[in-house]
Amino acid sequence: MRIEFASALTWLWFSAGGVLVLMLAWNLSLRRMVQQRTDELRRELTSRQAVEAELRTKQDNLLALIENADGSIWSVDAEYRLITANSAFQRNVQDAFGRELAVGENVLECADAAPLRAAWCTYYDRALSGEHFTIEAPRQAITPHEWVEYRFSPIRDQAGHITGATVFGRSITERRRAEQELRESEERFRLAFENASDGVCLVGLDGRLLRVNARMGEIFGYDRQAMEGMSVNDFTHPDYQNVSPQFIRRAIETESVREEFEKCYVHRDGHLVWGRVSSSLIHDAQGEPLYFISYVQDITARREAEQERAAWQAQLLEAQHMENIGRLAGGVAHDFNNLLAVTLMRTEMSLPLTSEESSLRRNLLAIQAATQRSAELVRQLLGFARKQVIAPKVLNLNLVLAAMLPRLRQLAGAAIELVWRPGADLWPVKIDPSQLDQILIDLTRNARDAITGEGAITLTTQNITVSAGAQGLRARGMSVAPGDYVALTMIDNGEGIRAEVLARIFEPFFTTKEIGKGSGLGLAMIDGIIQQNHGYIAVDSQPGQGAAFHIYLPRVQAMPPENVVDASVPHPAATILLVEDDPGVLEMAQDVLTHLGYRPLVASTPTEALRLAAQTPRLDLLMTDVIMPEMSGQALAVQIAAIHPGVKQVFMSGYPADTIALHGELLPGTRFLQKPFSLRDFSTIVATVLAPADA
Repeated sequence: MRIEFASALTWLWFSAGGVLVLMLAWNLSLRRMVQQRTDELRRELTSRQAVEAELRTKQDNLLALIENADGSIWSVDAEYRLITANSAFQRNVQDAFGRELAVGENVLECADAAPLRAAWCTYYDRALSGEHFTIEAPRQAITPHEWVEYRFSPIRDQAGHITGATVFGRSITERRRAEQELRESEERFRLAFENASDGVCLVGLDGRLLRVNARMGEIFGYDRQAMEGMSVNDFTHPDYQNVSPQFIRRAIETESVREEFEKCYVHRDGHLVWGRVSSSLIHDAQGEPLYFISYVQDITARREAEQERAAWQAQLLEAQHMENIGRLAGGVAHDFNNLLAVTLMRTEMSLPLTSEESSLRRNLLAIQAATQRSAELVRQLLGFARKQVIAPKVLNLNLVLAAMLPRLRQLAGAAIELVWRPGADLWPVKIDPSQLDQILIDLTRNARDAITGEGAITLTTQNITVSAGAQGLRARGMSVAPGDYVALTMIDNGEGIRAEVLARIFEPFFTTKEIGKGSGLGLAMIDGIIQQNHGYIAVDSQPGQGAAFHIYLPRVQAMPPENVVDASVPHPAATILLVEDDPGVLEMAQDVLTHLGYRPLVASTPTEALRLAAQTPRLDLLMTDVIMPEMSGQALAVQIAAIHPGVKQVFMSGYPADTIALHGELLPGTRFLQKPFSLRDFSTIVATVLAPADA
């Protein structure tokens, strides 16, 4: 019993101790838990305080940012009541209404007009509905021209519900003013661009047209819309294709501001257009090249005038050149022709006195041929200078050409076919027949030399009329004057004429033939003959395509044919007064007249001639030099005609035509013998003049 009690007491003891231990353990654990929680709460409080401090800092920063923002910032709740606002907003309200708005006050009170309140109510409602947007409106303030940009945004709580709206307003007056000025500037540029008297275009760095004005399209014949997108070289003349690309490259590399140049374009219809271009490179704000603005002035009329003036100047220089050579030719012609006349006639007078087989005859024939060639050279010199004496007649070219065909065919040679195509009802022209012969011979010779092997020469005539004011014919850079012409054309299928040669073929002494095969006076003389007869000459030719020479002689009214006198019978009974200041010519002419059976009276001066005329009871013919020291042959003839009325007259001279007759033509009815002359020419003109009128 005691043992059980004791056991029970022991169990109780140990049980109480266990409980105590357990209680102590739990207490320790509880204290540990409390400490941990306390530490957690302390850390949480510290963190919250830090967050709150950070939030306060951010809030302060935000408030400072809002307060110092460059514009007005305010927010309203769903009832349009003011939640917050910065000083800029309050200053603007103060300026507009004389007081500030308090927090909680309806901001629509700021609008003193119903339409303005309604507009702002709409703006706030849009933001309260969740829309972000921006508007521009004039500020209702003391300065009525001030513009403000307002940005509206909704305010949302943590749950995403919209609780209000925020508005940020900043002045955009300067921007609006700049935009207005820009619009006005663009409008001024547009008006200037569109209404410019010159072509204006914007050209990209690749040479393509970005924009053109109406005048630009007119200059080149395109619609402006069609030109935009075209390359500048699409309507640039092939010879000027490198001008614009080189300028673009040079402008970009050297940053040149402006450059001017002239270039040739091709109009849409094919004719040439000359333009003076002033082009500037436009840069952006960073200095990078954007595009070119180019002004194109149409200078086609000016260039054509300059070319026309240059052509006239070239013709003037050519005329002066020809005049100089003409003076040179005329200066030597008189004395040289006198010498040639003596040589030629003395040779002809000596030939009958020699035998056919004698060496003397061969020498005389050689002298005669050389003299004739010398005389021809002088005649060519005077011909190209348009100073030779001419005796024009009214002719039908078809008749003259038909008569010359056998000679021309012989000149062309057997390998070349000469085709003759006469025009119908050809008008008459007036020209010296010998000049016409010279033209045909020289042209045929040139055509023959241009053909290698077999070929053809075509000779045509036709009537043409050049109308006034029309795009007429051009010859040697000049427009053919309006009127009626007979066109004589010679076409060959030879090697053609190069452009550089074509520009010089009418120059005296210019020739492409080998030395000894051409004097270079043929075409120059033809040109002189044509101009002397008031006509024109033109050449069309390209290498390998032959050449065509066109001669235009003015139409004249037909004149009755002259009576042809048989002058083959001399009149030995005639008394002839011979007046010549050159002793050699005088002696030679006296011998010829005596040889022909006439009775010559010779005088070396006009004074001596007048004395002989006064002493002679009968005088049938006066043969006188034109230019003499004391008086001219014309003046002498007048005085002798007073002594012997009805005396016939023949004038002789070795001088060029401009010192003999007006405009290089003989006066009507005047008989003239140009030195040097042959024995046949001399005897024929004497017999012709002395022949009776009814012969």
